[in-house]
This record gives sequence, C-alpha cells and structure tokens, in this order.
Amino acid sequence: MDMSEYRGEFVNEAREHLQILNQSLLDLEHDRSNMDLLNNIFRAAHTLKGSSATMGYTDVNTLTHRMENVLDAIRNGEIEATSEGLDTLFGCFDALEIMIDAIDTEEKYDVDVSELVSHLDGLLTGGEEKSESEESQKPPADDRIVVFSEEEKEKAGEAVDRGLSAFKLKIRLEETCALKSVRAVMILKTIDEHAEILSTTPDAEKIEDGAFDSEFDVIIGTNEDGGAIRRSIEQINEVAQVDVLPLESESEKKTGESKSVEPEKPGKPKKKPEVVRSVQSVRVNIEKLDSFVNMVGELVINKIRLLQIQSTHQIKELDETISNIDRLTNDLRDEVMQMRMVAVDQIFNRFPRMVRDLAKKKNKNIELIIEGNEIELDRTVLDEVGEPLIHLLRNCVDHGIEAPEEREKKGKPGTGVIKLIAQREKNHVKIEVADDGAGIDPAKIRAKSVEKGILKKEEADALSDENALSLIFTPGFSTAETITDVSGRGVGMDVVKTSIEALGGSVNLRSEIGVGTTVTMQLPLTMAIIQALLVEVANSVYAVPISSVLETISVPVGSIRTMGQQHLTTLRGNVLPLVWVHDIFGIHAENGHEDVTAVVVDRGGQHIGLVVDSLVGQQEIAIKSLNGMLAGIKGFAGATILGDGRVIMILDVASLV
Repeated sequence: MDMSEYRGEFVNEAREHLQILNQSLLDLEHDRSNMDLLNNIFRAAHTLKGSSATMGYTDVNTLTHRMENVLDAIRNGEIEATSEGLDTLFGCFDALEIMIDAIDTEEKYDVDVSELVSHLDGLLTGGEEKSESEESQKPPADDRIVVFSEEEKEKAGEAVDRGLSAFKLKIRLEETCALKSVRAVMILKTIDEHAEILSTTPDAEKIEDGAFDSEFDVIIGTNEDGGAIRRSIEQINEVAQVDVLPLESESEKKTGESKSVEPEKPGKPKKKPEVVRSVQSVRVNIEKLDSFVNMVGELVINKIRLLQIQSTHQIKELDETISNIDRLTNDLRDEVMQMRMVAVDQIFNRFPRMVRDLAKKKNKNIELIIEGNEIELDRTVLDEVGEPLIHLLRNCVDHGIEAPEEREKKGKPGTGVIKLIAQREKNHVKIEVADDGAGIDPAKIRAKSVEKGILKKEEADALSDENALSLIFTPGFSTAETITDVSGRGVGMDVVKTSIEALGGSVNLRSEIGVGTTVTMQLPLTMAIIQALLVEVANSVYAVPISSVLETISVPVGSIRTMGQQHLTTLRGNVLPLVWVHDIFGIHAENGHEDVTAVVVDRGGQHIGLVVDSLVGQQEIAIKSLNGMLAGIKGFAGATILGDGRVIMILDVASLV
C-alpha cells in the first residue's frame, strides 16, 4: 500500500510531538524528578515510534524505541536522569528533527542513528532491557470468546485449516479523530504486516473512504500472538480501543471449557457511546491563504471605488446595498486577517534550547525568561522576525552576560538572566530582549567608530551617549576583540535594524554599564490591509501608514529654526525636527510664507515632522509588494491602488528619515 499520501500528516504530527519533546527536556533539566515531564517525553517518543513504524521510517522508529527504553528506566527508578543522559536525549531530538525535515522535503539525511542508539544502550547499564520475546508472551488484553457470524466463521475456519490462529479485532477510534480514513488505512497496513486480513466490517473500500462511525471489525489469520498485534495497533495515534477476540475451537465446544459471553440483561439495551463534538481545524496551504488575502485586498479596493461613486452620484437605490457590501467586506477582511495571525510562541519556543547550548559552550550560567507567548502577529511579520531575535539573543549570551566568577566579583548572582518579552500595544506588538549583563560602554563605541573610520574624533566626541549607542547598528560595526563562531563579525545588529524597518517597524536600544542592555522592537500587527493617511507632495499622492502617524499639525513658517542643516520647531515645549518630503525625493518646491503642514511620525521613539503640501484623507489600503526593478527601493514600503484606479506609493517612514 502506498503511504506517501499520508506523509504530510505524519510530518505535521511529528513536529508537534518534537515541540513537546524539546520543551519538556528543557524543563526536565531544571527539575529532574518531575514525573509529569518524564511522562510527556515518554508519550511523545512512544507516539513517534508507532507512527514512524506504520509509515515505514525505520531510523525514526529505532531511535524513538531506544529513547523509550531509557525514559522507562528513568521513570521506574532503574537509572537516574544525569547530565550525560539529558545531553544524549537532546542529541536524539536534534537527529529526529533533521530526519523529519528530510522526510518532509523527500531528501536524504546524514544522521548516524547507530551511534546514538549505542549511547542510549550505554545509559541502561544496571537495568535490563525487556526483550521483544518477553513482551510478545504477555496474554492479550481481552481473551473473551465471541460468536462469529457464519460468514466470518467460514473465512476464519479456512485460516485454522491452514494452521493459523483466527482472531476478530474490534477497533474503535477516538471520537475527535478528524481523518478517520487515514487512521483506518494506517491500522490496516499495520495489521497486514503481522497477519492475513480475511475480511472487514464494513468492507475495506468503505473503511478507506471513511464511511463508518468510529468502529470497525477485522478478521485475521496469523501465526503471531494476538496481544502483540494489539500493541502494534495501539501505537497509532487516535486509536481509542482494540479488542482481540479469538475464534472458539471445536474442542472447546465439545469439552464445554470455553468461556461464554455474558448475556445481556433484558430491558437494558446496550448504551451507545456518547459522541463528543469538538471544534475541528483544517490545515490550509499558506500559498492558498496568501492568494485569499490578495483577493480580499482587491475586494477592499473595489469597495472603496463603489463608495466614491455613491458619494459622487448619490444614487438612493444603492445606499443600502453599498452599506451592506461595506459591512460584509470589513467583516471578511477582519476574518482573513485573523486567519493569518500566529502566536509568537511559534518562534519563541526554539530559543530556550539555543540559549542553553550557547551558554554551555561559553561556560556561563544563564536563565532565559519568556513572557507573552500568546501574543499574535501576522504570519509574514513573524516569519521575518526570527533571524533578528537570534542575533540579539546570541549577542546577549556572548557579549552581554558575564562569566559566573566575573558576576560574583561585581556582587551579582552567578546566573545571568535574559528576558524575551512580547507585549501588545494598540496596533503594534513590542518585543523586548533584555539582559542583566555588563552593558555597553558609549566611550568604547566612540573609540571603535574612530578606529574604523566611521567618524572623525571630534565628531565622535560630540555625540551624546544615546547617539553613540546607535552606531552599533552601522554595517560592519563590532566592539568584539575577537571573532567567535557566535558573534563578532559586525553583521548582526545592522541586520536586525534593516529587517525590522523593512517590516515597517523600529528598533530602539538602551544600555547602562554594569546593569544590562535592552533592545526593543516595535512591529506592525499585519502587513496586508492597513489604514493609511493619504498626503499630497508636488501633485503626487502618497500613503503613510496610520500606525506610524502620531498627529498632523500646521507649523507657522516664522516658528521654524535652522541648526546646521536641520530644520526645527517646537511642539508643546519639545523640539521637533522637520523633514521636507520634497527634499528627500529631490523635488523643487516653493516654500512661500504661509504655514506648512507636517505629519508627526514616530521613529524608534523619536518624533519627526514630515512636511507635505496637503492632507488628502484617511483610507483603508491593500499593500502590494514591490518586485523586480522596484524591489528594495529606499523610502517605500510598497504600493497600493486607490478606488479611482490610481497607483500610489506607500512611504516607509523608518528608512525615509
């Protein structure tokens, strides 16, 4: 039977179990006597063992089987959960992850399972592994005698005549099983490896189509033990119960030694199992979801066009219809945006293991505290934020947290703390990476900037501490004395800044010598359909994302001052830098003597006024990415189409100023 069509289902389930395995191993390292954690790891390994055996992935099956033996020995107190043992289990997790990824992409993998199996067997010294022969000798869970139907008796009798044992397998799936046909086919394949399938009820075609409730029967002839076959089936996910019922032999009938089934009492009909209804989910290919979002974007554009036509022509008969279209389109937009939202836990859960391994390599004691796992971000944003977070966390381990002896000399605890915190703020998500390490010395930054030729000495000396720290985001800048395999090449922080600003977000860094460093990233919730402020500059219309806009103001020309090449004004007692969009785009404009219109935007916590000709209004827009020759142009986050068909550019505030 070809099982390739179930590969995707296997891979998705395997990754879920690997996630549980990884997190439970990390927790077990801090609480080695926690039986709940051991049971979680054991169940994950056990399920992987069963499903991989069904699919024919021998290496995965072999490795998880040996892991199961070690974990069982730890649970029974036969061996201890030592550091060596946990390191071996982590190595097994890494190998499983590589193999599952290779299965997903149908590529070959270079994993020496035999070496890991040898390490696992070595951990069992002092505790004997149960042999397969002992296991198979255990009696079946249910040895009741059942009356077979005449047709079943006939087929079972033929098997008995050939020297086989005949059994009736009554199999029940969990009520919440979403893909009954897939599970049933896996079960039949497993049975076929141990026995000859004589008949099924309902027939095999209906079982493969999922045309049964939750139960089906299989008549088999085999030379194997019924209990062993039952245990093989129970390893498959979502199998609730397996009963193995032997055929009553003629000799038992004659001697009267057979066990009889207790007759049902009259008046008490057999109670049907309760049906538990639950919310079911369907996995959707991400390309289809992106296509759906694009279509909703087009719908939003046409809705705006309809609203403009109605406002111009005032057709009374269309009022109610257009109002309903507006409401339904907004509801559809909200639903599809919610479908794209993914909890940050999807990327946060990979970092505890990374920090643990790096800390061990650097001989440092580090505790990683994660908060806000449940906060959700658009999938596109979340995909892009992973790499910047890896750079930041690696810097915390390598540069931030000091060695234990150095921390103790400073009066700090020997264990350093790194915090990874996600918070929802209005229409943004703030992700903070903070450590309680050595901090960053602005004087050292100034010296390095002069040494690398980034600034002249007098320019560096004139920088404030805050501006000096911002030099860390300069490409190629690094204060590391030596290059390591963790950091020091100067390609980390500029990547963080570039990646986050490309998403329409901002990065801010704060540091205090001896106290620690905090990097704060502010990210938009979504990048598909947003609210924007339309502005006019030199007879062209541009869109500014509302998420970046704080307010719009009218600035009297007389209140504008110049310091060097920077134009400044005051807003409620605070200095506000002004930037003419004309100058950024190299467009000549007459300033005149009238008031100027400025859009006050937030850039990494700093307020800046973008001077434009006029404000057009606020509008919902669908973002279209720039491809080909237009890709990567500084100052633009994409383009959109207005209701009247005009294509306008969306300003990227972060890179613009």
